[in-house]
Amino acid sequence: MRFALFLLISCLGFDFGALARAATFRSEYELLRQLPAGALSSLVAGGEPDAQGLVGLQKMKGAWYESGMQRGGCWYLIGAVVAGDESRAETAWKSIETTFAHQLDDGGVSLEPQSVPRSQTVFR
Repeated sequence: MRFALFLLISCLGFDFGALARAATFRSEYELLRQLPAGALSSLVAGGEPDAQGLVGLQKMKGAWYESGMQRGGCWYLIGAVVAGDESRAETAWKSIETTFAHQLDDGGVSLEPQSVPRSQTVFR
């Protein structure tokens, strides 16, 4: 009985190992290029920054709260790079510039916790 179980597990492990090797990519870029046309664009569309370079809730409220809320801009940039869309990459870069504009002398980034709606933060 133990031998049969061992044999079954070994066979399953071998099959999954072969499958995993067949589906490996050398880079995230290579993996993302395999997505169907438009799939990545729809996944990252919410990360498009406004004219101030704000993303997500900060974009909705028109005010800076904290750097973590800017992560959608990085996803938007990744989508632009994978699509080879230089114009969209330039637009996405505004979110990064806005984030670094809030960098402090000690290397941190400014935080406006009193401005963040209670329902939108995990730090309270």
